[in-house]
Amino acid sequence: MVNATALNIANTGIVNGMVDLRAMALGYAEWSRNNTYGREIMTEEIATKYIQTMEDPEEGCFALTDQCRALAAEKDPEHTAQDEDVNKLCAAATAVCFGSAIGYFELSPVSHCSLRTSW
Repeated sequence: MVNATALNIANTGIVNGMVDLRAMALGYAEWSRNNTYGREIMTEEIATKYIQTMEDPEEGCFALTDQCRALAAEKDPEHTAQDEDVNKLCAAATAVCFGSAIGYFELSPVSHCSLRTSW
């Protein structure tokens, strides 16, 4: 750990942090129907449509995320965000993955930001 920086942190929290698109995407649908609050946020029909959007082999979240990662590995391996093609493709993946999630959540009678609040 020659170049490591020691951080003295008493506590930390991540608010609305992005972890991994593939890991998080299907979790939204599952959580919306099975959460510790006992509230159904998506109907089964909407959750199924959401999952189809994530898994579409051509334009779905997973397909675009995989394409983004492959193009980034090829054209922007240092993750400098200077390649326009990579930026466009990865922005499209983000829009499908998270834009779809928010769009489907907006069909719910409760807010995706706070289950205590109705729209």
